[in-house]
Amino acid sequence: MQTKAFLSALSAIESYEHCKTNLGQVQQSYAKSLKARDMGHSVLRQTWREGVNLLGEMAAVIVDGEIFKIFVENEGCESKLVAQTVKQLRSGVSALRLLSHRFETGGLPKPDDTSLVKSLQRIDENLKAAKLKAQCPVTQAKAVTRMA
Repeated sequence: MQTKAFLSALSAIESYEHCKTNLGQVQQSYAKSLKARDMGHSVLRQTWREGVNLLGEMAAVIVDGEIFKIFVENEGCESKLVAQTVKQLRSGVSALRLLSHRFETGGLPKPDDTSLVKSLQRIDENLKAAKLKAQCPVTQAKAVTRMA
């Protein structure tokens, strides 16, 4: 939507330069492109909030439910469920990093990632505690936050 509106505005400017349209039409096209940009920014902010909230909810489930402890107790130090969960969390963090970059490229200030970082730290601490309790080697103490 943003790209289409922007291209339309550029086309209007080109037509104006060749005396095929008037300034009012250029201004209308430009206003539409600004509206599309603002709508895109709004969707980006909403998506960021939803993503951060979802990772926060995941952190609460993992920590409060002692999920890593259960996985390590049932599957041992090399738990495939722990590895899969960490992989999925990293995927979510990577998606949020991409969104954060979109803020920058869109000319917006960097989004607040304080609650995201705290959630990821809680997950890392929980994973470390689960491995220590089971006397597993803790080589990746920052399994998730190193992606943030």
